[in-house]
This record gives sequence, structure tokens and C-alpha cells, in this order.
Amino acid sequence: MGKVAVKIVDDGSAVAGLVDYATLYPLVDDIVVVGVDVTAANVAGGVLPITQATATALGVGNPILALSPAAYYQFGVGVTVTGAGVSMWADQADSDNSLVLPGVAGNYASTPDSVPLSITGDIDIRVRVSLDDWTPGTTSQLVSKRNNAIGSSEAYSFAVSSTGLLYFTHNNASTQSVMQSTAAVSASNGALVWVKVTWTQSSGDINFYQSASETNDPSAVADWVKIGATVAGPTTNINDGVRSVAIGANPNNTESTVCRVYRVIIKNGIDGTTVFDANFAAQAKGTPSFSESSSNAATVTVNQSGALPAHIGSQKDLLQGTDANRPVALLHTGTNYLYLPGVAGNYASTPDSVPNSITGDIDIRVRVALDDWTPAASNVLASKYVPVGNYGFIFRVIATTGGLQLLWTEDGTNSITKTSTASPTVSDGASIWVRVTLDVDNGSTQNEVKFYTAPDSDSEPTSWTQLGSTVTTAGTTSIFDSTSPLEVGARNAGGTEPLSGKIYRASIYSTIGGTTPVVDFNPSDATDSAASFASQTTGETWTVNSTGALPAQIVGSSRILCDGVDNYLKTNAFTLNQPTTVVLVFKQVSWTNNEYLTDGGALGTGRLSQFTTSPQLGITSNNVNYITGNGDLAVGAYGVAAIVFNGASSLLQINNGTPSTGDAGAGNMGGFTLGAAANAGSPSNIQVYEAAIFPTALSAADRASVAAYLMAKHGIS
Repeated sequence: MGKVAVKIVDDGSAVAGLVDYATLYPLVDDIVVVGVDVTAANVAGGVLPITQATATALGVGNPILALSPAAYYQFGVGVTVTGAGVSMWADQADSDNSLVLPGVAGNYASTPDSVPLSITGDIDIRVRVSLDDWTPGTTSQLVSKRNNAIGSSEAYSFAVSSTGLLYFTHNNASTQSVMQSTAAVSASNGALVWVKVTWTQSSGDINFYQSASETNDPSAVADWVKIGATVAGPTTNINDGVRSVAIGANPNNTESTVCRVYRVIIKNGIDGTTVFDANFAAQAKGTPSFSESSSNAATVTVNQSGALPAHIGSQKDLLQGTDANRPVALLHTGTNYLYLPGVAGNYASTPDSVPNSITGDIDIRVRVALDDWTPAASNVLASKYVPVGNYGFIFRVIATTGGLQLLWTEDGTNSITKTSTASPTVSDGASIWVRVTLDVDNGSTQNEVKFYTAPDSDSEPTSWTQLGSTVTTAGTTSIFDSTSPLEVGARNAGGTEPLSGKIYRASIYSTIGGTTPVVDFNPSDATDSAASFASQTTGETWTVNSTGALPAQIVGSSRILCDGVDNYLKTNAFTLNQPTTVVLVFKQVSWTNNEYLTDGGALGTGRLSQFTTSPQLGITSNNVNYITGNGDLAVGAYGVAAIVFNGASSLLQINNGTPSTGDAGAGNMGGFTLGAAANAGSPSNIQVYEAAIFPTALSAADRASVAAYLMAKHGIS
């Protein structure tokens, strides 16, 4: 019998044991408690007749959110995938979005030159911004339409000087005038303020202002305070330059700024017409470009460079701007699949059997996503082809062209190969259905091979489109009755032409157009990360064969996979001082002494490492004081680590076990690195479900609550 939903009416009497929820929950789809709010507070306070442990096991009330994390990374939520890897894992604890700029050349926002932005007279520029350092030591551009040069292409800019003074640059093609405020911005490092500059052409007067208003709405800012005295400037026109408008740098990538920009407004005239209004705070995390809200509707593009690129989001978002360093994204969007890295030894297989020993007509249907649909080497979809003299068939995507190909033998040795006359039209990484049929005798003393595709869908298609022409050959044929295992994702016992991508389904029929397969590889029949499973349709047992740093695996929930070579994610610097607690849900794929699983923003400030002897882990916040020797998490097993950095009261705890305690030093993390050291060195081979960072030392009770919740959520015992 299937699961059902159960509604329980609770009068709030809090009679302990009224309902055995822990026993009931696995038998039903959902429990609805009527009459009270189902919250962690009500559970803990006894308003509901269940314990906090049971509540967390049921997912009632996320204790992580209740403990106000500084940062929270839930995989599958807020993830941006670029290529085959994670370019951003967004912090879910901070919704205060802005344009985050690292102060590295190539990182800025820009909009093309246009008539509305080519202001030659009175101008009014307003920026809501937070600088990490309001006396930055170098010139830091806020808004610029000039390349720090004199010439007919240059126009104007608004910047912060090395000492914290605001300045406005006016270029009239032959002369460049730089006017600084007579006082610095009054703001502590990291403070968020509005700053404004106005230039009146008739008088040449330049005035600088600031406001501490917390609103992002410029019309609501009524507390502008003038900074210093009015500064005399030129009265000539601003040059109608052709430069783009850059935010956070000059258009030629110089004078880059370390800051967070929330909004930029440019007005033609003092309090005049708004010709540009880029509201970064209103954009979604990771937005690459958007239209600003003035009538000009100019396109604003976020330009990126390096490992910590400019982005819209928060300082606490985990980033990786270098493609080669991006962890593998194993996203789960509702349907299980077999992840395959394209490395020999990674494939699925089932033993030879009467049903899969097809010698006559065959019909193979596969739902697959290749990382590269015109691969450098062929990618096998399904095969019975090992060893020599025992060859059966291969269905594969061939190298370079991406065409489909069926190869078979009649005698176990001599191959017959037929290739599609066209190639599938599909983007790299996208999934489609592909199909091949072999009619060993079409009734005219011929054999026929046909290839097909169908749009991606969770269920097997009922309608297919033939790919290219039918390949017809004189004479009948047969498929050798090979005793080889049936493989999915490779051939030759996983050693040859391994597939790089994802396989969602592979079904084989002994009749063309049949409705009942004789073999059905369906990862949805398996639990997450299962090493083997039985087909619920046809009964055979499938084994997931895996090896190496990027092992093949059934993906039934989202996670990231760091290869232990160069994969990692890192945040920009943010305030994160001791005491700090880091909670990590992860698996050690392999173990190598001194490899970093986590770190802070600087080397060794938030280090969780593999230490001394497998599977031991240890921590330090200064690379001087260490807590080591915790071997409670076996390599290959998922677990929940709680790491408290709190000087002499630091600890490392796995799955609510006995903590390893001691002095881990007094270093402050000041940021977060996942998968390697803060300097990108000593990368680890790990898989991570989620992570949370707290700006406090969690109590034993809070650690227990968080661990119980995460262990139940991710099926960790």
C-alpha cells in the first residue's frame, strides 16, 4: 500500500507521547498538526507532544536558521553552474545583495556609452556603497567615464582617494581637472553610506555629500550632509567622450575598488533628470546583466576576472571564477541519475543473463546528458563487449562528430559498424533521449539500423524522430551471444571509452518498438549513493563501479565534488571573529595527510584538515595550535562535523560523538574557503552536502540539535 497523508488535530495540551510521530512518520507522506504552529520553539517548549530530536528527524523547524548563522550554504539552493562546475554557491543567510567587487583588475560593472550618459553640463552622481577600507591607500573609482587620461574620448569620474577624500574629475578633451573634497567621508570601515557629488557649470562649484540613511530608495534620503567646503572647479563643458560608464573601476580596468555597491544614480542637472539608475540591491544573486531602471534602460553588465570575481550577491557567497578550479556540480532536480566522470573504471554493470543475451532484433533507448556532445573520444552508452572473442555489441556517441553508432559481431570477433548519417542537435551538458534499432532481417534479405532522438523527459518517449537515414545492408545478420557483462557508460570492463556526463535511464528491448524491456537500468530505483540496486522493472542487479577522485555514483540529492587537485570555493573577506562554529556535512572521498577541507579567508585561520593517519581529522586557527586525532569519520562515509574555534575552548565533533577538545589558537577566520587552503594549496578530495557558519560557539545542546537535523535530512546514521 502506498503512503498517505495524515492530519492530526492537537489541542495544545502537550501530553507527551500522545502520538508516536517517530514511528508514524515513515509510514505516511506528510503529517499536518492542526491547532498550533509547527516550529522548533513550540516543539522544544513542549507545546507539541514530540521531542526536539524527533522534530529535527522529521524536518520540523530548521535549527540552523533558528541559531542565526553568519552564512549558510544549502547545496541545490543558490547554485550557479558554469561549464561542468560550480561558479557560485550563494549564502542563504544574507539576502542583502549588492555588486561585490574584489579590487582586482577586470572586475567591475559597465554600461555602453549613450546620448543620455554623455552629460556635458551640470551633473549629479549618487552612489550607495560600502568600502572595506574608507582610506583605501590607492585611488578607488566609484563611477567613471574616463580612462585616467586626457583626450577626446574621456569625460568624468567620481572616486575615493587613497586618504578617504572624495574627488570629481572633469575632462574637457584638452584639460583634465581633479577636485577633491576638503574633508574625508565620515564612515568606519565596512560602513554603508550614500555619497554624492554635484558640479554646477555656471559657477564651477563642486559639492560633496554623504548620508547615513539605511534606505536604498534615493527619494527617501533626506539627511544629506555636506562634506567640507565647496570646491572651485572649471566652467567649461565636460567632454562628450565615448567611453563606457564603469562602476568600481575605470573603463580600462584601472583603479579597481574593494567595495560593495548597492545603487548608482546619474542625473543630468542638479536634482535633474535621472539618466541612469542601477539598483544592484534589487537583482537576484548571480545576475550577469540587467536593464537599469531609468527611461534610458541601459544594459548593465557585470565583468568578471580571477578566482574571486565581481558578482551580484553578498561577500559571503562562495565563488570560483576559474573554470579549471570549479568543483563538480552534482545537482539533483527530481530524477536520480548515474554520474560518470569519463575516467576508466567508472561505469555500471549487470552480469550476463539470458534476457540480456539478445541475438536477434534489438532496440536500445537511453536518456543521457554528455558533458561534450562532440567529444574528443567516443562515449559508450551501453555495451556487451569483453574480452576478444566474446564481443557482442556497443552503442555509443562517436568522437568529434557526435554521431550515434552501433557496433556488433556475429562471431564474437569481427565487428560490423553502422553510424548515423546525422548527429544529434543538443547543447553540451543537456540531456536528450537517443535510440538505436537493429532489424536483423527486414524481410528483403537485408538488415537495417535506424537511429532516433527525442526531447528530454522523465518518462520514456512515445514519439521519436529518426536521426538521418536508415542504414540498410545486404544480407541478414545476428548478434553474437556474448557472456560479457552488460555495461552502461563504458566497455571492456569499464576500461575503454568511458562516458563523461549523466545517464538517467538505459532500457533494452528484444523486439523493435516493444513496450516491455528485457533490461532496465533506472537510477530512480536506487537510493542516493547506492553501490548496487535491483531493477524494479526487470529484476536484474546493477553494480555501480567507481574509482578515483571523481567516482561514479548514483545522485539522489545535490552536492559538490572537489577533486583534490585544484577544486575549491572561496568567499570574499568578511568580518568573522572568534568564537566561531563551522558545521559541515561531507564525505572524505580519499585521505592525504595535511590536505585542507576548509579554511578561513587567510591561510590557516579556519583549518579543518586530514592529519597524521587516515581517517583522522584536526583543526587549527593559526597553524601553530592544533587539535588532532579525531578518527570518528571513516573515509567514504558521510558525516556532520562541528568545529568550534574558540581559543583554548575549541573542539572538533563528528556526528554528535565525543568531541576532541583543546587549544586551536586565537586566529579569526575573516572569510571561508571550502575544499582547499585559503591560498588554494593543499586541496582535498571531498563531497559536500551543505555548510553553516555561526558567529558564536554553539553550545553542546545546539550542536546536538543541528547534527540531529542534518543527519536525519541526509540519511546519516
